[in-house]
Amino acid sequence: VDLPPVRPYEDYIGWLMAQDESRAEAYWRAELAGLVAPTSIVIDRADPKPSLANCWCEERLSPGETAALQRFAREHELTMSTLVHAAWVIVQARYNGGGEVVAGMTMSGRPATLPGAEYMVGLFINTLPVRVEVDEASDLITWLQQLQEHTARAREFDYTPLTKIHEWSEVPG
Repeated sequence: VDLPPVRPYEDYIGWLMAQDESRAEAYWRAELAGLVAPTSIVIDRADPKPSLANCWCEERLSPGETAALQRFAREHELTMSTLVHAAWVIVQARYNGGGEVVAGMTMSGRPATLPGAEYMVGLFINTLPVRVEVDEASDLITWLQQLQEHTARAREFDYTPLTKIHEWSEVPG
């Protein structure tokens, strides 16, 4: 197999080292200000032995349902990732009585500003906290668009290690 040369992973490391950590710190401190505990899913406390086995739910979408979701996303200029993330946030909010949720979102971590990053071989993936207010009275489309915009802003700092983000938050270790 004759493959074209790819940009070396060390270029990504150099790109990482050139990022302004103080800007990332300012963003994450502001984003997580006032957050003092992680979001958890409250399982029925009446169950003497709560476990994942008794709260597991799996739903498979038909090809038609998947196509309908894709059409919905296109019509409203949303990504499928936004719809999946929104569904997870809503589930967490419902289990916790509504309000604010902080949910982890896995990012590819490949910087769009580094030419050739999409062909590099190496570890890029990162998980970021996304803080969302769930108000069931608000317009769904507007809320989804705001969630997508919020996530896009966080992507500007998606290179920041989750351990650093946690250090900059008020959530105890």
